[in-house]
Amino acid sequence: MDAQEYRGYRATVAFDDEADLFHGEVAGTRDMITFEGESVHDLKR
Repeated sequence: MDAQEYRGYRATVAFDDEADLFHGEVAGTRDMITFEGESVHDLKR
């Protein structure tokens, strides 16, 4: 997983070949925030 920053938040992002999806988790928050998408556009949204 690579660490990325977007709008002041840091997150790890990885690509799952089997599911054909990007997925990740936002770091540095008290809550667990996860996300997934089929494209970079989906991740930003």
